[in-house]
Amino acid sequence: MSEQLYDEQPRSTKKKWLGLLLLLISLPVAGYYGVAAWRHATTHVSTDNAYVQADMAQITPRMEGTVTEVLVQENWWVKPGQVLVRLDTRDYEVRLAEAKATLTRARESVDQLFAAVAVADERHRATRSKIQTAQAEIAVVQTEFHQAELDFHRARQLAEEQIIPV
Repeated sequence: MSEQLYDEQPRSTKKKWLGLLLLLISLPVAGYYGVAAWRHATTHVSTDNAYVQADMAQITPRMEGTVTEVLVQENWWVKPGQVLVRLDTRDYEVRLAEAKATLTRARESVDQLFAAVAVADERHRATRSKIQTAQAEIAVVQTEFHQAELDFHRARQLAEEQIIPV
């Protein structure tokens, strides 16, 4: 039995020394990584909700176009109304020329319509004049017809009375 106790004791001491050795090795390693994590945490900002407080201004253009020149650099202070960029004017010049051409065509069309209205008015006046002439001629013919009827009735009456020969 004593032999068995003697054999078991060295194993337990070996385990103790092995555990102590692992503890002595892992303690500096854990300390090194702990200090590195602490330094990183103190020099770097982290957040879970990703909100950053900053003063920013949204810049929106009044018109679209191709930028030819940028007059300011990033993070410069600017004043209200200050020109920030220059745009290519060729696109606008083409649009302006197209608009002027469209306006000229529209004016010519309006002039043609006014001329057509003037011609139509003249034709209307001429037609009205012809109508008035025709109405006057009808009135003259009606008057002549009425006078002829009166003359006929008078002639028949005189013929019946045998004043005039038939």
